[in-house]
Amino acid sequence: MTRMPSFSLDYYNKSVIQRIMDKYDMHQMDAARAFLTFETHKMLEDVNLAMWKFSERTIIIMLYEIS
Repeated sequence: MTRMPSFSLDYYNKSVIQRIMDKYDMHQMDAARAFLTFETHKMLEDVNLAMWKFSERTIIIMLYEIS
């Protein structure tokens, strides 16, 4: 698997975690744990799946549909 560059992944991590915190009224560590352990995050890391083409909002929708 070819991984997404760390600066891009960092952007998505921060953005998606913040959106999870806002939407579900979660603490930062709980939101981070939720996102980083779900299958969607593993898919985001894989450059071949090209999930970087999606917005953070779409990633969150996928997060709860796939996981």
